[in-house]
Amino acid sequence: MMKCPYCGGEMCEGQIHSFNSGIEWRSRGESMRLNTEKGLSKMLYGDRIEAYRCEHCKKILISYE
Repeated sequence: MMKCPYCGGEMCEGQIHSFNSGIEWRSRGESMRLNTEKGLSKMLYGDRIEAYRCEHCKKILISYE
């Protein structure tokens, strides 16, 4: 169970999926691919990254490797 850092409520565990172009962080010329799926799964089902969602705050938290 993950607690929301904004309100302290319980967050729902899930994944963010991308099927075509991947998921990236971009800032000031820096680019980082965000993906926790490995190997063949990534190629067949697209990028996925684990995330937590707070229904109350409408925030999503993502941890990257």
